Amino acid sequence: MSDRERDGLLWQYKNLYGMKTIPPAENHYAFVKAVLLCAKGDGVLALEERDWVVGRTACYHTDTEYELAKNYPADEELVEVLAQAPTLNKSGRRAIICKDSGVVEIR
Repeated sequence: MSDRERDGLLWQYKNLYGMKTIPPAENHYAFVKAVLLCAKGDGVLALEERDWVVGRTACYHTDTEYELAKNYPADEELVEVLAQAPTLNKSGRRAIICKDSGVVEIR
């Protein structure tokens, strides 16, 4: 990751979510899963919801997470996914869902 990319990500995380550091890369995979699981909270992952997550993932994450966002069936338990990522299980929870996504915001 270039200095420009790191500075941009840090600004986004700080400005949007109040986070002072970029979450560790190993948490990004769980983060994308968690967002998709929340979007599917009503039992259906609508195309518009997946598209929102795919676009957001394209802005924040690598090709690995991008492919996950496009293909993950969102069929795990949210609690189990969050337990795999210590940052998400603590200060990163409020970053999972944005009000504009039409899904319940976690704070």
